[in-house]
Amino acid sequence: MPENDRKPSLRFKGFNDAWEQRKLSALIVDGGSGGTPSTSNPNYYNGTIPFLSITDISNSDGYIFDTEKHINNEGLRSSAAWIVPAESISLAMYASVGKVAILKENTATSQAFYNLVFDNSTTRNIVFQILKKKEINNEWMPVISTGTQANLNAEKVRETVVAIPINIEEQKKISSLLFKLDSLITLHQRKYDKLVSVKKALLDKMFPENGNDVPKVRFKGFTDAWEQRKLGELGNTFTGLSGKSSSDFGHGSGRFVTYMNVFTNPIADTSRVEPIEIDKNQKEIQYGDIFFTTSSETPEEVGMSSIWLGNNENTYLNSFCFGFRPTFKFDPYYIAYLLRSDIVRQPMILLAQGISRYNISKTKAMDIELSMPKIKEQEKIGAFLYYLDNLITLHQRKHEKLQNIKKALLSKMFA
Repeated sequence: MPENDRKPSLRFKGFNDAWEQRKLSALIVDGGSGGTPSTSNPNYYNGTIPFLSITDISNSDGYIFDTEKHINNEGLRSSAAWIVPAESISLAMYASVGKVAILKENTATSQAFYNLVFDNSTTRNIVFQILKKKEINNEWMPVISTGTQANLNAEKVRETVVAIPINIEEQKKISSLLFKLDSLITLHQRKYDKLVSVKKALLDKMFPENGNDVPKVRFKGFTDAWEQRKLGELGNTFTGLSGKSSSDFGHGSGRFVTYMNVFTNPIADTSRVEPIEIDKNQKEIQYGDIFFTTSSETPEEVGMSSIWLGNNENTYLNSFCFGFRPTFKFDPYYIAYLLRSDIVRQPMILLAQGISRYNISKTKAMDIELSMPKIKEQEKIGAFLYYLDNLITLHQRKHEKLQNIKKALLSKMFA
C-alpha cells in the first residue's frame, strides 16, 4: 500500500477515505522536554506544583491524576522546566521508553519526558491511542538510541510520522471506543488491586498473631481458643523426584507437578503438570498433600506452599520441592491460606540459609507452629478466602482479556 494511501484493516462503517501522514510536530501546538530540580536541594520539592516522574508513569493506567512529588517555583526555575497544561500527553523518553499518559492537571515533568500540547481534545485523543499502539507493539525500537541507557530524543519524537484519519468524525469514533475499553480495563484492574489488598489484610487478621490464641477478625458464633500445633505434629514429609536425568522428562504417561505450580498457587493447578515416565519407585502424590519449595534466589521465595486437591494416578512432585502428607484432619482450603499468611511466611523466611542461593531444611520447617481452630471454623475461613481468590482471578482474567482485545484493535484500527 502506498504511503499516501494508508487505510486500516478495520474501520467503522461509512468511512473509506485514505488516512494522511503527519509528523507529530505538525499535530501539536507546543512541545518540549521537562527538567528535574537538583536533588541536593530538597527544599525544591516543598511545593504545590505536581511533578511527574518515571515512577508515576510506570504505575499509571494511562491517565495521571496525581503524582508522588510536588515542587515549588524555585525548583521549577532551577530545572528550566515548564508547567505542562492539563490534558497534554507526556511521553517517556528514558527508562519506561514509549510509555504515555494524559495529564489531568497542570504538571511539571522530569527531563525523562517529552510533552505534547494540543489545541483540541479530538486530535489529542487519536494521537494518544496511536502512541499507545506504538508503546504496546514496541514500535519505537528502530529509533531508540542505545548506550548506558536506552532513550528517545526530542527531535526523533517530533519527526515521527503517524497515519491519522482525515475525517474528524472517524477520529472521534475510534477514540471513543478505545477510551471506553480503557475505562473497562482500568475498572477491572482497580477491582483486582482492591481485592488483593483486602485479601492481604484479612490474611493478617483472620489468623492469630504470635502469642495469641484468637484472631482479630472472626466469623460470628465462634468463641473457642485456637490450638497451637507444630507442623511436624500434623503429618510426615516426603521427597520429590530423585535419580532422574534430563532425558527422563518430556515424555511418558506419568506426570509431575512443576516448581512454578507450587510457587505461584496456594492451591495447586491440577492441569499444570508435565510428562514423565511412570516410575513405581517414586512417591506418588495424593489428595491433600502439601508441597513446599526448598530452594530459591531470595529468602522470601523459600518455603512457598501449595496444596494438591487432585486424584490423578502416577503423578509425582518435582525434585526442587518436598512434600508433606497430613495425618491430622483439617480443611484443605484453610491450611492453604494459613501457610501463605505472613504469620507462617515470616518464620519460614527466617529459616532460609545461603548466600547466592537459599535453601530451607524440611526438618526445621516442621518446627513452625500453626494456629488451628476447630474444623467448622476452618471450613468457614477456607471457603471465604477461596471465594475471594476466585473473585481476584475473575477480575485478573477479565483485565487480561480486555488488554488483549485492545492490543488487537490497536493493530487493526490504525493504518
